[in-house]
Amino acid sequence: MARRSVAQAQAWFDDWSLNLTPDARRQAQDEINEARSRAQTFATGVVDGHTQRVDSQRDDLLRELCAIRDEYASVAKAGQDGLLTAAEYAERLNDLDGRLSSCTRKASAAAEAAAAVAEIEEDPVAYADDYFSRNRNIQYDFSF
Repeated sequence: MARRSVAQAQAWFDDWSLNLTPDARRQAQDEINEARSRAQTFATGVVDGHTQRVDSQRDDLLRELCAIRDEYASVAKAGQDGLLTAAEYAERLNDLDGRLSSCTRKASAAAEAAAAVAEIEEDPVAYADDYFSRNRNIQYDFSF
């Protein structure tokens, strides 16, 4: 048994398949197809986990942004009505500005996570190959 990535197994097959018997060629292609399927299943699980986290972050971010918007309106109204001193007004605006900056950082992190998901979805087998290449013990076993 040889431990290989799907890409390595496919390259071997492309180089040597003409030298194989039809049965050996079919067996090798079946093993590659099975490994490719397992790689796609693995990558789909990773994508699902990332997607759930991104969705949760997005929902939290939307709630916080709505709260900030509502508080901005409340501060503006209280300022117009003369219910806040200039110092209180400035303090509350600074607090809201800090919260908005925090939301901006969180939105950037969520966008990066979404981009990572898109990259995995673009080529799930390559993602799994790269992941598994860091640990030969979890690479695929091929009979060739």
